[in-house]
Amino acid sequence: MDFNRIISGMIRAARLDVSFFEEVEHDESRSQDALIVVLIAAVAGAIGGFLGLLFDGRFGAAIGTLISSTLMSVITYFFWAFLIYIVGTRLFKGTAEFGEVQRTLGFAWAPQVLIILSFIPILGGIITFVAWIWSIVAGFVATRQSLDLDNTNTAFTVIIATIAGIIIQVVFGLIMGAIGWAGASVAGLF
Repeated sequence: MDFNRIISGMIRAARLDVSFFEEVEHDESRSQDALIVVLIAAVAGAIGGFLGLLFDGRFGAAIGTLISSTLMSVITYFFWAFLIYIVGTRLFKGTAEFGEVQRTLGFAWAPQVLIILSFIPILGGIITFVAWIWSIVAGFVATRQSLDLDNTNTAFTVIIATIAGIIIQVVFGLIMGAIGWAGASVAGLF
């Protein structure tokens, strides 16, 4: 693992360097790098949330946020890459293998490193918003380059995959909530 190559890639991805996304799409050795970018961004965001809760005196919640936020970021990354791949190749006839989409989208998470600053009152919310928008734009470029789509089909791919992802997460959350509620009822907690 070449950490300098990863950092350089993160900077190029954050600059929305189209040629970089093309390189990553075709370089299978960058798959691990892409996952490391997601982990770095996830841990940075989790640290920001951890510090915010810690400064509020909520140590237990801070530890829980640190762990769950990191885990959910990695799961979301793979889930979103899969949805982008399915929608882009099946509905819009994009040409890519899953690994190509996964690698490019991993580097698109680079701007989310800024979420480490989310604990700063008022400014943290603005930074988080900007980092997410920046990452979505990088995700658009990554999707377009990895699937070889035009801008319109790329936009539809990202929108449909995002809406599908939100619906699936809501349904999954409702199911898990119902299971938890039923378990609590059976255990006599309600």
